[in-house]
Amino acid sequence: MSEKSAISLGVVGMSEGNGHPFSFSSIVNGYDSHGYNKSEWDVIHSYLRTRDDSEFGFPGVEVTHAWTQDADTTEILCQASNIPHASRDISELILNVDAILLARDDVESHRSIGHHILQTGKPVFIDKPLATSLDDLAKFVPYLASGKLMSCSGFRFAYELDVLKDSINRQGVLQLINGVVVNDWERYGIHLVDAVLNTVSSDVVAVSPHDANHDSLSLQLSDDSIFNIDTIPHGKNIFQLSFYTDKRHMSVELRDNFSAFRRLLFHFLRQVETGRPAIPPAETINVVKSIIAGRMALNENKKVYIKNLELPNNR
Repeated sequence: MSEKSAISLGVVGMSEGNGHPFSFSSIVNGYDSHGYNKSEWDVIHSYLRTRDDSEFGFPGVEVTHAWTQDADTTEILCQASNIPHASRDISELILNVDAILLARDDVESHRSIGHHILQTGKPVFIDKPLATSLDDLAKFVPYLASGKLMSCSGFRFAYELDVLKDSINRQGVLQLINGVVVNDWERYGIHLVDAVLNTVSSDVVAVSPHDANHDSLSLQLSDDSIFNIDTIPHGKNIFQLSFYTDKRHMSVELRDNFSAFRRLLFHFLRQVETGRPAIPPAETINVVKSIIAGRMALNENKKVYIKNLELPNNR
């Protein structure tokens, strides 16, 4: 790598329970076990150690700067992921990098930090979910369209779905999809929504709630199939999908975080280089509207149609 990288990345974190600043940075820069031993991310350290050296890094790309809300956490992140500069504040980070990974999954930071970064003109990847209100989503739409913003779940690019994506149309008429995911709808439902919509090439038309003691919803898709999602609040590493056609049944568990994140980073870096959206903006908007519709359906106990969720600037 040359003294000055072709693309210098800055990583911004942290949010509770989300290790993406560590995993994203390590996939680009490699990792340091001594640094990881100081962190709370044994699970990330474990799967990094299973990968071959050839799987780390992108030519001409380096995470050069990091900033979190806590200086000690920033130092540990830098040590674990070979990041040379711990920024004193986010303004310093923005000035010194070409593009930014906002690797926090709390929408409050997306609303404040994410929008601030985008106003500077720097390309940004914003962790899922991009927004959980129509007002917030509307503010991001111009940046999605201009290629300055990308946001999705890593499981949009899940390795386990490759064969299914290639063959689903040859396996009969899709009728039903069942999904189970850990934790809650608003932060984790998007993992399965992004994964499925990128596999079957459909949009969500409507979302209905189920009567359950956990977040449980049915998504009506534009191909007339039904996609049920159940969350398990106290589960552990559950990301499971089952597809049912009129001819066969196929099930997958999404477990390969490393490959999914690496693919995500590849597509973001290509977007940075070309200026063209890696994901059609309409797809991102439909996914985010689906998450918003799901929360409305659960709160109001009624079916919510995506077509009725107009963004404020379209009214």
